[in-house]
Amino acid sequence: MQIPEFQKIIERGLERQLHTLLPNHSIANAYTWASLPPGKLFRPLLSAAIYLNHSNGRPEEFDQLTSNASKMAAFLELHHSYTLVHDDMPCMDDDDLRRGKASTHKQFGEWQALLVGDGLLGASWRLISQIDHPALLSFFKYSTWALGPKGLLQGQVLDLSEEMTLSFNNLILTHKLKTARLIQTALVGGYCISDNPSFNTAKAYHKLGEAIGVSFQLLDDLTELTEELGDHEQAVNPWLWASIKSTETLVSYLEQVKELTPSNAELLQEVLAHYFGTIHKKIETHQESILNHLSEEQLRPVKSLLKILSHTK
Repeated sequence: MQIPEFQKIIERGLERQLHTLLPNHSIANAYTWASLPPGKLFRPLLSAAIYLNHSNGRPEEFDQLTSNASKMAAFLELHHSYTLVHDDMPCMDDDDLRRGKASTHKQFGEWQALLVGDGLLGASWRLISQIDHPALLSFFKYSTWALGPKGLLQGQVLDLSEEMTLSFNNLILTHKLKTARLIQTALVGGYCISDNPSFNTAKAYHKLGEAIGVSFQLLDDLTELTEELGDHEQAVNPWLWASIKSTETLVSYLEQVKELTPSNAELLQEVLAHYFGTIHKKIETHQESILNHLSEEQLRPVKSLLKILSHTK
């Protein structure tokens, strides 16, 4: 299946799930604004790929209101959306734009955005509560750890307190918590609702998720070098103040992604190839701007691994 086609199926399912969760009130427009249209659906796609690789499921399930697969995908995207709504608020990153349109607090107001973020958080957990699977309790314990005070939220603390820029190790820890934990939840979640999940395989996907998550954030920072950065982005972008360490760390985590991705997980490989191929193309297109901040020798192994992971000939 082509990834853009699969994205459309997941998006339709997300829209259907969201509308079952919203109140009959004008504030529903703010929830919809904050969630639709979604971004690239990277996390739901990862989860969906693993679910389909380990079950007899079908892609059509992601557009079916009652299916576990649709609920898991929508949970991941709504949880991600809540973090973005809160991220954008003046007390946090203070961003006026999100995905090419006004951020939720700019469009509807601050208290409305605060409550919409809270509402999306609650709605995401409601979807999890509706999943019918023997492994649900185990996944609930895992996901509340990964996304709670010791996980994603602690990553936000390290970012906003500026502790993440005190050292490169702090920065990577922040990426492991703030970015990787939700990606790990996506991988483990997709596996947990598949046929006969095992602890050891779930643990392997947990490890893979960290490698994907840290790579994802470092690559995002790298491609940001092609844009005009605000004060916060300049302060936290490691390519501006630790480019050699950033290169070494990114290469290490990309190697881990290559080694830890199961050879028989074809759909997962396809999702990752689509993502890494997009990043590789962006780097190639804007290489001149990137090379203002690091050497060609540093960039070469990154491009080489992206080419391998994207299955580019």
